Amino acid sequence: MIRSTLHRGIARRSLASFLAAVARDAPPHPLASARLLHGEASPGTGASDHARKPGPLTLYRDLVNQGKLQHDVYQENVATQLDSLLRRLEQYEMEMEDYHARLSMWENTREKQRRRLLLQEAEDKQRDGVWIDDKRSFLDKLVSRRRRRNIEPGVGKWVSYLNREKKLDTLVGQKPVAPIAPKGIYLYGNVGSGKTMLMDMFYGATEGLIKHRRRFHFHEAMLEIHDHMHDIWKKRNDDKSTESSAFSWISNLPFDGKIKEWLIGEEKYKQDTHQKHILLAVADKFLVDRQTNKSGASILCFDEIQTIDVFAVVALSGILSRLLSTGTVLVSTVIKHLKI
Repeated sequence: MIRSTLHRGIARRSLASFLAAVARDAPPHPLASARLLHGEASPGTGASDHARKPGPLTLYRDLVNQGKLQHDVYQENVATQLDSLLRRLEQYEMEMEDYHARLSMWENTREKQRRRLLLQEAEDKQRDGVWIDDKRSFLDKLVSRRRRRNIEPGVGKWVSYLNREKKLDTLVGQKPVAPIAPKGIYLYGNVGSGKTMLMDMFYGATEGLIKHRRRFHFHEAMLEIHDHMHDIWKKRNDDKSTESSAFSWISNLPFDGKIKEWLIGEEKYKQDTHQKHILLAVADKFLVDRQTNKSGASILCFDEIQTIDVFAVVALSGILSRLLSTGTVLVSTVIKHLKI
């Protein structure tokens, strides 16, 4: 069966509900069984790396014409919709390259302005801090100390952070808006119905067209998720032991020790605020390391998604939601149609 999904993340839902929701709007047309007459059918090869590869509809019809596959109306319908998605992806790749270029400029400008604001606050504290401490009366200091006891730890930093972010919104402007992603496709049908064959035809045709692309079977994906989680936890622990190097730019500033401590505290708070949940961090490395190369669209072909245990449901729900929310196009297969 073919399904279309709006590419928007759905957080905090079970994977079954998630996949059923993205498929909800399409009528049920399960794939009929495919009968291979002359061995395994496979996506065509031999096309030049610089030439556009034939799409899934062309590949499917070629196999039928060669007598390697018996024609099936449901399979041809799926191949047609996969072909339409392939054509849309060519334009989407260019749109995403432009978006990521604008996003990178916006992020760099915002970080420069953020440091400038931080240094201005540090200069004000350096200039006025000693005078304020010396001139405040004993009563003022006592009232201030009592007020601080009633304030939750970190609230002051949180308010300062929010005020700084509001100023940055005014100075730099809002974050660029990402282009609307094409609808992905969700296939279900019995074993041997041709789901994986058609998905692989589509995946092969995206080579050279989409920069960031992966094809996973469920078990392969779960192994990679475990590896990424382990690497991320290890890196975070290593970063804590060497975090002083991350704030080395502060050590050479012309401020006294207390002001530098304040600057490091503000930077640590910002770092902690932006630190991603482990599943979000895994998702950002699942297709491409977004820290090294942000440009271009991304597509994930996921074969035989399963809901076999709680960890799989939670992990895949979080990761797929994150990928869809950042514009990844998903083509997936399941054996049994998921209902809610």
